[in-house]
Amino acid sequence: MRSVVPLALLGALVLGGCSGEDARERATQAREAAAQADAAVPADATAVPEALRNFRCETDDDGSWFAAGTIKNGTTMRLDYRVTVQVGPGGDDIAATAVDLEGVEADATADFLLDELPAAGSDGPCRAMVVALAPS
Repeated sequence: MRSVVPLALLGALVLGGCSGEDARERATQAREAAAQADAAVPADATAVPEALRNFRCETDDDGSWFAAGTIKNGTTMRLDYRVTVQVGPGGDDIAATAVDLEGVEADATADFLLDELPAAGSDGPCRAMVVALAPS
């Protein structure tokens, strides 16, 4: 399953303007988007950056960003994983895309591809976050 997080970002971008009131509204929406992104990762998720292998994040021939890689389950139990990728300078108002990899068996791997990633700027950089979720 692929999702774009945070969804509230779209509203923040559409409301862009020059007045101070618009700036306050965008700041409020960015905070709400950050809270929504935090809610998208379950409280019992565990960060496992070491599970990420062969990660690539770059533009294709059309200039669209994509990310691909492999998750390695180095544990002795079946786990679900969520890989989240963000393209652009850091900040709470930058959209991220996530994919869930369900039922990765112990000591097995699972490949993923996220294409047409939203990007804040054409220069990147890419950031990836991997969390282990409760098994499905």
